[in-house]
Amino acid sequence: MTKEKLISEKKAIQAVIIDVVFTFFPACVLIFIKISTKSMENFFIRSDWSYIAMILFGQSIIKMINAISENKNDKNTMLIVLHMTLLICFGFVPSVIILVLIETGYNHLLIIILQFVWLIISVLTHFLFGCISYILSKNKTIKNSDFIQY
Repeated sequence: MTKEKLISEKKAIQAVIIDVVFTFFPACVLIFIKISTKSMENFFIRSDWSYIAMILFGQSIIKMINAISENKNDKNTMLIVLHMTLLICFGFVPSVIILVLIETGYNHLLIIILQFVWLIISVLTHFLFGCISYILSKNKTIKNSDFIQY
């Protein structure tokens, strides 16, 4: 690995961490308020966790779109489109469904567990695709090896 590539990957990781911190900031405020008021009932049933997951999946999609627009090579963009499709179908849409179920009062334990599973998946997905998108937007061309190494 070249020094230039390591610097680029470090910047990508820092950019994604900043995104995640700002996304979780409202949740941190909520946690602080709940702890300071000693009012922890319905803490896990709140739909805020699904909102955070939706935001992270949405940001991942936007980052992939940005990588396509900044990258001048349209020959291999289908790989990015495939990843965006997977993000929408298996990330964003289930987050919306979980949010709707919780907002309509369907507070079954399975839905609450799924909400937190999707939250964890959204953080990992955002971290992965955010780094890939940042690196791709800095490259002149998209290569299959850009995706395979991650």
